[in-house]
Amino acid sequence: SWVSRNKLLQSHNVPQSKTMSQGALFSSSAFDGRWQMRSGTFAGEAIPELVCSNTEFRLAGADYAFVFGGEIIDAGGLVWDEAGPELSATLHCQKGANEGRRTACSFTGRGQLLRLSCAFPDPADPSGKQRNYTALFSRIKSA
Repeated sequence: SWVSRNKLLQSHNVPQSKTMSQGALFSSSAFDGRWQMRSGTFAGEAIPELVCSNTEFRLAGADYAFVFGGEIIDAGGLVWDEAGPELSATLHCQKGANEGRRTACSFTGRGQLLRLSCAFPDPADPSGKQRNYTALFSRIKSA
């Protein structure tokens, strides 16, 4: 069963989201839950099958976590943006390699599928060039 976002983040020593009072919050229960990566690309390159099969995205209201091989590798809060044709949000990473960074993402869903697209700043490029990440996830059915 799905662990509440507070318990999930507390169990991994991630502080409560500080984004609750910032921006427009939209908690889409349609996307809440656990999602298994099926395929994706990063910076124009296909994400290897081994990475996909071991990567899970967890979303609960205004909190998210990426899990690889059972370990949280990136987690934090997000601020939903209700404007625009796609549901979008800004991820505020509080744990992991992207700690302290904010990343704009869009979410689209169809049935039991979720497409997540994000643009990450390239730390090696002083001009501010973005590296795009797009992944397709399928919902993990609770037992």
